[in-house]
Amino acid sequence: MFGVTDIDAVLNSSLPSMQIFYQITRSKGIATFMMCWVVLVYYSILAMRGRQKCLPARPFDLGRIGLFCNIIAPLLVTVFGTFICFPPQLPVTVSNMNYTPVILVGLFGIIVGLWFTQGKKFAGPKIDWELLNLTACK
Repeated sequence: MFGVTDIDAVLNSSLPSMQIFYQITRSKGIATFMMCWVVLVYYSILAMRGRQKCLPARPFDLGRIGLFCNIIAPLLVTVFGTFICFPPQLPVTVSNMNYTPVILVGLFGIIVGLWFTQGKKFAGPKIDWELLNLTACK
Protein backbone atom coordinates (compact mmCIF):
# COMPACT_ATOMS: atom_id res chain seq x y z
CA MET A 1 0.00 0.00 0.00
CA PHE A 2 1.25 3.47 -0.91
CA GLY A 3 4.36 2.29 -2.69
CA VAL A 4 5.81 1.86 -6.16
CA THR A 5 5.03 -1.68 -7.29
CA ASP A 6 6.06 -1.69 -10.97
CA ILE A 7 9.46 -0.08 -11.43
CA ASP A 8 9.53 -1.04 -15.14
CA ALA A 9 6.40 1.02 -15.75
CA VAL A 10 8.12 3.99 -14.10
CA LEU A 11 11.31 3.57 -16.12
CA ASN A 12 9.44 3.17 -19.42
CA SER A 13 6.94 5.96 -18.80
CA SER A 14 7.12 9.26 -20.66
CA LEU A 15 6.23 10.95 -17.34
CA PRO A 16 7.93 8.88 -14.61
CA SER A 17 6.82 11.16 -11.78
CA MET A 18 3.20 10.85 -12.92
CA GLN A 19 3.55 7.07 -12.96
CA ILE A 20 5.01 7.11 -9.43
CA PHE A 21 2.12 9.27 -8.16
CA TYR A 22 -0.37 6.97 -9.90
CA GLN A 23 1.14 3.82 -8.38
CA ILE A 24 1.19 5.38 -4.93
CA THR A 25 -2.40 6.68 -5.00
CA ARG A 26 -4.05 4.26 -7.48
CA SER A 27 -6.02 7.22 -8.79
CA LYS A 28 -5.30 9.08 -12.02
CA GLY A 29 -7.24 12.10 -10.76
CA ILE A 30 -5.22 12.44 -7.57
CA ALA A 31 -1.98 11.76 -9.45
CA THR A 32 -2.86 14.55 -11.89
CA PHE A 33 -3.68 16.90 -9.01
CA MET A 34 -0.34 16.09 -7.35
CA MET A 35 1.55 16.75 -10.59
CA CYS A 36 -0.24 20.09 -10.98
CA TRP A 37 0.65 20.97 -7.39
CA VAL A 38 4.34 20.16 -8.02
CA VAL A 39 4.35 22.36 -11.13
CA LEU A 40 2.57 25.16 -9.26
CA VAL A 41 5.03 25.15 -6.37
CA TYR A 42 8.13 24.79 -8.58
CA TYR A 43 7.30 27.65 -10.94
CA SER A 44 6.08 29.87 -8.11
CA ILE A 45 9.39 29.47 -6.30
CA LEU A 46 11.33 30.23 -9.47
CA ALA A 47 9.23 33.33 -10.12
CA MET A 48 9.54 34.63 -6.55
CA ARG A 49 13.24 33.93 -5.96
CA GLY A 50 14.43 34.84 -9.42
CA ARG A 51 15.56 32.57 -12.22
CA GLN A 52 19.16 33.81 -12.27
CA LYS A 53 19.64 32.95 -8.59
CA CYS A 54 18.12 29.46 -8.67
CA LEU A 55 18.91 28.03 -12.07
CA PRO A 56 22.41 26.99 -13.13
CA ALA A 57 24.11 28.32 -16.24
CA ARG A 58 22.43 26.72 -19.23
CA PRO A 59 22.81 26.86 -23.00
CA PHE A 60 19.12 27.52 -23.63
CA ASP A 61 18.16 30.55 -21.54
CA LEU A 62 14.73 32.11 -22.10
CA GLY A 63 15.62 35.38 -20.38
CA ARG A 64 12.55 37.55 -19.70
CA ILE A 65 10.31 35.06 -21.50
CA GLY A 66 11.33 32.48 -18.89
CA LEU A 67 10.15 34.77 -16.09
CA PHE A 68 6.87 35.25 -17.96
CA CYS A 69 6.51 31.45 -18.23
CA ASN A 70 7.22 31.07 -14.50
CA ILE A 71 4.49 33.57 -13.69
CA ILE A 72 1.88 32.33 -16.16
CA ALA A 73 2.35 28.57 -15.48
CA PRO A 74 0.98 28.63 -11.88
CA LEU A 75 -1.91 30.82 -13.04
CA LEU A 76 -2.81 28.39 -15.82
CA VAL A 77 -2.53 25.40 -13.47
CA THR A 78 -4.94 27.16 -11.10
CA VAL A 79 -7.40 28.02 -13.87
CA PHE A 80 -7.32 24.52 -15.37
CA GLY A 81 -7.61 22.99 -11.91
CA THR A 82 -10.71 25.07 -11.35
CA PHE A 83 -12.32 24.12 -14.65
CA ILE A 84 -11.66 20.41 -14.00
CA CYS A 85 -14.04 20.68 -11.04
CA PHE A 86 -16.98 21.83 -13.18
CA PRO A 87 -19.80 19.32 -13.77
CA PRO A 88 -19.67 17.38 -17.03
CA GLN A 89 -23.30 18.18 -17.89
CA LEU A 90 -26.29 20.18 -16.71
CA PRO A 91 -28.56 19.70 -14.85
CA VAL A 92 -26.38 18.09 -12.21
CA THR A 93 -27.76 14.94 -10.62
CA VAL A 94 -26.25 12.44 -8.20
CA SER A 95 -25.45 10.05 -11.06
CA ASN A 96 -23.56 12.59 -13.22
CA MET A 97 -22.03 14.80 -10.51
CA ASN A 98 -18.32 15.51 -10.51
CA TYR A 99 -17.13 14.58 -7.01
CA THR A 100 -13.69 16.21 -7.36
CA PRO A 101 -14.71 19.40 -5.46
CA VAL A 102 -16.20 17.35 -2.64
CA ILE A 103 -13.00 15.32 -2.28
CA LEU A 104 -10.79 18.44 -2.45
CA VAL A 105 -12.83 20.23 0.23
CA GLY A 106 -12.68 17.09 2.41
CA LEU A 107 -8.91 16.83 1.99
CA PHE A 108 -8.52 20.53 2.75
CA GLY A 109 -10.59 20.06 5.93
CA ILE A 110 -8.41 17.13 7.01
CA ILE A 111 -5.22 19.10 6.35
CA VAL A 112 -6.48 22.14 8.29
CA GLY A 113 -7.60 19.89 11.13
CA LEU A 114 -4.19 18.21 11.28
CA TRP A 115 -2.50 21.60 11.17
CA PHE A 116 -4.36 22.81 14.25
CA THR A 117 -4.09 19.52 16.19
CA GLN A 118 -0.61 18.29 15.22
CA GLY A 119 1.10 21.36 13.78
CA LYS A 120 2.45 22.74 17.03
CA LYS A 121 3.95 19.35 17.95
CA PHE A 122 5.87 19.04 14.68
CA ALA A 123 9.53 20.04 15.06
CA GLY A 124 10.68 19.34 11.52
CA PRO A 125 14.08 18.10 10.38
CA LYS A 126 17.33 19.39 11.79
CA ILE A 127 18.92 21.41 8.99
CA ASP A 128 22.51 22.57 8.74
CA TRP A 129 21.68 26.05 7.44
CA GLU A 130 25.30 27.06 7.05
CA LEU A 131 26.03 24.14 4.73
CA LEU A 132 22.77 24.67 2.89
CA ASN A 133 23.53 28.35 2.29
CA LEU A 134 26.92 27.42 0.83
CA THR A 135 25.33 25.19 -1.77
CA ALA A 136 22.05 27.10 -2.32
CA CYS A 137 21.07 29.40 -5.16
CA LYS A 138 23.38 32.39 -5.44
